[in-house]
Amino acid sequence: MAGRAAPQPAPGMPTLRTAQSRAAAALLPLTRTDAFTINCELTGAESAEHVLGVVRDHAHAFNVVNISTAFSQLHETTRELPPAERRRVLGAHDTQLRLLLRTVTRAADRLDARGLANVAYACARLDHPSATAVMLDVLAPLCAARAREFNGQDLSNSAWAYAHVCALRRQRASAEASADGGAAGAAEGVHTPAPVSYTHLRAHETDSY
Repeated sequence: MAGRAAPQPAPGMPTLRTAQSRAAAALLPLTRTDAFTINCELTGAESAEHVLGVVRDHAHAFNVVNISTAFSQLHETTRELPPAERRRVLGAHDTQLRLLLRTVTRAADRLDARGLANVAYACARLDHPSATAVMLDVLAPLCAARAREFNGQDLSNSAWAYAHVCALRRQRASAEASADGGAAGAAEGVHTPAPVSYTHLRAHETDSY
């Protein structure tokens, strides 16, 4: 009827225009550096090269959500690759990977509990020496200190990540010792008991130290 006002959406409900704008943001080239647009580009990435390209161009504008998404997508796009191919891909983009690791190092204390556990897990799964160092030196101490904030899945992810990178470091040390002719030292390294990461984290959670 003429003169009758159009119905308005309820407060807080997204409008069709808003939904269309968000869909378009995921499809259009990345021309802005706001966190939402960056996350659209990261979640749509289908290769490690694409993820690390976004890191190269926009790491300076990353917020903590972007950091967590970048690590999750990097893990998702490399987890099915054979180890040798994963090393090749990450090695070919070593500069961008190191940039991402520096970014998370600066912002790690601002990640929420879920983001911290997820980044630790993804970082460990990369099986890359620089990522291993960041996991052990930066993320593991934060996970231990904030274990009370974790749910069961967060504890499981962070404990696995810590145990995995410790095993990787021992394997690399053994391989280097063997290459240097230190067979005895290498054998000793193989039999060194691994740190019990879950106990360590639970101790923090329950004040049982």
